[in-house]
Amino acid sequence: MILKTKALRSLKLFALLISFRVGAEGFNTFDCLRDMMPLTAHGIYQKLRKNVEKPFMVGTKYIVFPEVISRKLSGFYVYDSAGAYFYDTIETRTEEGTTALPIAGLELKPERPLYQMVAQPAGLETVTIYYMPGYNAFESNTNGPVALGTAILPVIGALISRPEQYDYVYESPKDATDNRLHEWMAKENAGRSIASVGAKPIPVDTATIHAVKPRGPTIHAVRRPASVTQSQTQAQAQAAPAPAPVPKIERKMVSLVTRRKLDDKAMWQPLKDELRLRREWTKSHNIDNRTFKSLSRILETTCKAG
Repeated sequence: MILKTKALRSLKLFALLISFRVGAEGFNTFDCLRDMMPLTAHGIYQKLRKNVEKPFMVGTKYIVFPEVISRKLSGFYVYDSAGAYFYDTIETRTEEGTTALPIAGLELKPERPLYQMVAQPAGLETVTIYYMPGYNAFESNTNGPVALGTAILPVIGALISRPEQYDYVYESPKDATDNRLHEWMAKENAGRSIASVGAKPIPVDTATIHAVKPRGPTIHAVRRPASVTQSQTQAQAQAAPAPAPVPKIERKMVSLVTRRKLDDKAMWQPLKDELRLRREWTKSHNIDNRTFKSLSRILETTCKAG
């Protein structure tokens, strides 16, 4: 009975996906992907994407794709329900004038600036994208449990997958606390792990004590074995490095602009490819009942061809 229910559910979802594919131009691609993203977040997509990394939402109105070419961030695709936009350059305005710099040219510097990149796609509303060159959250997605990748494991008649593991070039520092950023900056600047390294004791066998009376005969130096506690204390005092100064987080507010013009097809390609990848993922994976109901509702409304 359970298998029959799952089969009927899969057939219904497949039928919805087929109708969605045939009338692919009859709905708003942005709205469809926006609603599908949280329900299909566990899919394995990155190795199938071309020159972009996983999209993320800015508020509820914008989807952003980082453009990454040859393991280097080079721009951002920004989408809303009305249009597509691409930014590959930042501008800084001062009293001396305006300075433009390509995003691909933002180098990894000791001061680790945190860029607040502001774009104005349409109208007066702005979009802010946060970027700190080289930033990588400690909870790397290359650690932890082994991902299933594209493999599917049978578990009591069901097909289950876990989130993919991938070393993303772009990770937003927006939600990281200042303490977290300070620790990351200290680690990168020191070129070693943040974890404290225990001092290695320096063997000290004896200690020399000099005592001199104000008057009378001088008492010559007396040598006696030093205690273990004294030896360790002296060794730690000699070996412990001076505490490093807390690095300052330099926040720079800059404007996002476009220098490299893209044609209409190239502008929309990441959004359409992502929607296709997620649709195909739903066809090849078993889905729990709650997710199935939500996806069915989306495919019958937001993603339905007009």
